[in-house]
Amino acid sequence: MSAAEGLVKAARTELTLPLEGRSLPAIMRAALLLLLTVPLTGCLSLFNVSLPENHWEREVFTEALAVSEANAHAEFSLGRRLLYEGEYRAAIRHFERAVAHRPDLIEARIAIGRCWLNLGKPGRAADSLTPALALAPDSARALELMGQARFELGDVARAEALFEQAIAADSDAFLAWAKRGEIAYQRGNLTLARDHWRRAVATRPTDPQWRNSQSELAKLLADLERYLEIHSER
Repeated sequence: MSAAEGLVKAARTELTLPLEGRSLPAIMRAALLLLLTVPLTGCLSLFNVSLPENHWEREVFTEALAVSEANAHAEFSLGRRLLYEGEYRAAIRHFERAVAHRPDLIEARIAIGRCWLNLGKPGRAADSLTPALALAPDSARALELMGQARFELGDVARAEALFEQAIAADSDAFLAWAKRGEIAYQRGNLTLARDHWRRAVATRPTDPQWRNSQSELAKLLADLERYLEIHSER
């Protein structure tokens, strides 16, 4: 029996043991390893339930790749873990491998663009997001990230159009609402900025990075609302 086969056998055994007295992470770890190693179609969304605080995930994803190197889902999941941990260049390598195995894996293409944005490389981000939008022109996430890339490149008009497209595709596109508010704020239209930021704060982003950004935006919005309230009374 190979080491890879041993990993799968151990995971299967873990799932057959009595639940009493066993920790949830051990059970989840075994289940996740099997999901990543058993060929399944269209189950990428299952991997998105992984929580940022489950640090054992990184090891599981690496073990899954030991079982099958040409595993787009494991590559994507490991890249996602690295993205959450701020290791953006390492994440890009795994996302690119995922795309090499599955060219239609839009989530991986979008994640590459996001990593480049986090690295302060909007040009590289735009290059990465272009094929994603060619494959999925109505993807709100791809549209809003491309909008951010164009905004950082100084093409504000194009960025605005992309943010509007993102919101048309998904009315809860947090980043698009937040950036539209930022543009309005920079132009001195504080009332419009407040309205856009209210929409951004009212969304329910599932992504940890967006949730953190939303918390910070909520504080900024509160300050702006107090400012507008004070000046409206004068």
